[in-house]
Amino acid sequence: DINYSKAMTLVDDFSKSVKPSATWMEGGKMLKIIGESDHGGVLDFKSKLDLKDDVLYQIGEIYYNKNEAGNFFYGYALAKMNFSEEDVKNISQFGTNMISKGKMSFDEPWELDAILDGFNAYMTEQRACGDNECTSENVDMYSPPK
Repeated sequence: DINYSKAMTLVDDFSKSVKPSATWMEGGKMLKIIGESDHGGVLDFKSKLDLKDDVLYQIGEIYYNKNEAGNFFYGYALAKMNFSEEDVKNISQFGTNMISKGKMSFDEPWELDAILDGFNAYMTEQRACGDNECTSENVDMYSPPK
């Protein structure tokens, strides 16, 4: 089973550590996200959640392997930081190329699908809150700190 409490704590801690800026490429934000996405970084949910190779993890109605489950929480984290879906796709692809040490490599389509599943899960939770206060604070990455 996935330790959801630990996953949400990791998401919250990281999302509060990245300073807001006009775009995901400003202020070193991109490099921080990419750096923390690498093996052992805060956004490396595969290792942080101790996901196993020979296990399928059920998140909602879908079963994910270790890589996909980690990617789900990666997408969730980026959504919580108020990135757009297009930003999430760009960050994910750019990160894949950086982590691959500049070699052209692309995630398999299902890897990005898992990232977008996590992104959409967060967005769905936020829409479900309606006028009620959500239990999950959204960190606006495009506004200056208050």
